[in-house]
Amino acid sequence: MRRRLLLVGALFLFTLSACPKRGPVESGSTGMETAGASSVRGIDLTVRLPADSLVYSRLEVGELLKLLERTVLFVDEDLGQEMVLQAKKLHQGLQRMVRNRGFQAGLLDHWQDTRLHFVVLRQEESDQAGGELKAKSLSKGEVLMRKARPRGLWGEGACVSLIIETEPGLAKDFVDQIRALLVKEVEAGESGKDFVFKELEVEKGRMLQLERSGLCLGQLDGLLVFSDKQPKSLWKSLVAGPARSLADDETHGRVSQGGPAWYFMLELGGMAVDKERSLTRQIQKLDAKPDQPNPGIWKIERSMAEENLKSFQMVKQLFGLDKFHKLSGRMLVDFGESAARFVLQGQVDHDRALPPASRALLDGGRLFQLPAGKYDHAFGFMWRFGLMEIYTEVIERLDPVELSQYQAGAAMVKAQTGYAVEDLLRLLSGDFYLMLDLEMLELNTGSEIKVPQVPNPVFGVLLGVGDRDKTLEAVGTIAERTAAMTAGFVSRREFLGDEVFLFGHQAGNPDADPQANIMSACVLDQHIAFGEWAMVTDFIRKRKASGQASGVLAQAVASNPKASLLMVASQNLSEQIRGMSKKDGTTERLVEELKSLEMPDEDPQTVAMVTESLARLLELSEELQKRSTQMQAPVGTLSGHAREGRYELLVVNELMRSQAGP
Repeated sequence: MRRRLLLVGALFLFTLSACPKRGPVESGSTGMETAGASSVRGIDLTVRLPADSLVYSRLEVGELLKLLERTVLFVDEDLGQEMVLQAKKLHQGLQRMVRNRGFQAGLLDHWQDTRLHFVVLRQEESDQAGGELKAKSLSKGEVLMRKARPRGLWGEGACVSLIIETEPGLAKDFVDQIRALLVKEVEAGESGKDFVFKELEVEKGRMLQLERSGLCLGQLDGLLVFSDKQPKSLWKSLVAGPARSLADDETHGRVSQGGPAWYFMLELGGMAVDKERSLTRQIQKLDAKPDQPNPGIWKIERSMAEENLKSFQMVKQLFGLDKFHKLSGRMLVDFGESAARFVLQGQVDHDRALPPASRALLDGGRLFQLPAGKYDHAFGFMWRFGLMEIYTEVIERLDPVELSQYQAGAAMVKAQTGYAVEDLLRLLSGDFYLMLDLEMLELNTGSEIKVPQVPNPVFGVLLGVGDRDKTLEAVGTIAERTAAMTAGFVSRREFLGDEVFLFGHQAGNPDADPQANIMSACVLDQHIAFGEWAMVTDFIRKRKASGQASGVLAQAVASNPKASLLMVASQNLSEQIRGMSKKDGTTERLVEELKSLEMPDEDPQTVAMVTESLARLLELSEELQKRSTQMQAPVGTLSGHAREGRYELLVVNELMRSQAGP
């Protein structure tokens, strides 16, 4: 059921682009006040938001929907046109269902004209308890429920809001309609307790708040503000304007240049400061009420809170989290005659002088170099980092007690393996590679019950090493000592002249299939290969091949020779995912479920319109995915490059038409 709802939601977004484009609402045509109103449409909302906003993201709904429509038409003109037709029918059916529920807001007809803003702001200290209702005191159970509510990703001091920017008349009408629905639910009796609300007093505009959840809906001119609590800081900023606005921020000027359909900004340094402040405040709250609810529990909670703060402060100092400023990004799309290029540009701004651990994390280790052979795996992840530099920095920051505990553990490792931890780390050159393929796994249930095939990832890992002979000696010694301690958990086999180490419950059984729940490892020329038998032995075959590394993963490395991060999704990944979907009959099952879906409270004709159009959209989407896979460039990449004062991220994917067209 959850999967169906998610799918309906995703396709509903597409259906909005199929609606006839409407101009601004005319005053008098709907009875709503729009002409001459102080509309914020056309005004950059960022001039009303503070520059230190924790998160800000803007989405131009109309532009995004145009891009979606252009994309499906680019892939296949005929399929795209039919999808638009079916989307119109679906949109009409969903509109009827909503209106049949008594919700008649005019905004439903103008979603494609809106602009969405996602905003996370710090609440001022005096505002963090804001939003409590005065009309009715909360019960003890409701108070406990609020206290138990998760603090969320942004911390307890932040207010999370979604702002819809539209025409003032449409915004006012929307709140009127919501209020009428809430009143209706409350009057229904016991079942309406969750919908009890209060109209809060605000300096300008209006605001409703649900009593139990604390969720708020506000309207200020043409802005609809949905918040997880009363957004006092945000409301002040929207009404009076901040001392320094987000529009004045240099990062905002860069990511918003050219008017992309979507862009975002996250204040990383501010989030680190807020996290430390929140952990400190938690200790202060415990100290303010010692021995509550009893001495034993208080002592445990106090100890855990102190340990959490100490751990975070160590990580903050180690990597200089407060020296990182904003993470920002924007989406760019370019349609040509024969290619469509989709790009996501990202950037992390930071101080030019970073701690050694951060420098090692962002631009450490050996440059990427794949062994000889062809690498056309479905997915590849590559990262290089200064492992020894990070290790050294961590050890230097341990306090005497922590250092003593670590040394005891390190001594045990050396006793068991014959090698000190730092000696093992020195063998590694800091470049890491993960290769992944997908296959459908047949499940043998031992009965006649049919079980759908499940996707089985086949993976392999390469770890770069500096000296093959020293690494081979170390791996052999560790395997020998481990085998002596574990009675058959480790064994050795030979494959094409190379020694392969097997790890697993059946590894010591000479008759065991090495592909059955057994991990394998082998030392190549400049890498340690680790993973499933099929992948490791494939690495060995490639090692025997002459020449340079080739294939889509090698091409990505050649195109980004100084990258410190690479993620590669090849055309094979799309084909394997599509093949898996076809084998397990996902689309067919969803279509059948939709056709048999019962909605006794809805008009039968409307239900038929929705289910039939949605089922057809599913079928068209699968065919469109097949066409787009055939048009996909050989590789889509995410690359990361360390620059002075910033770390750049770039995601690129392309669809390419043949000269004859799709």
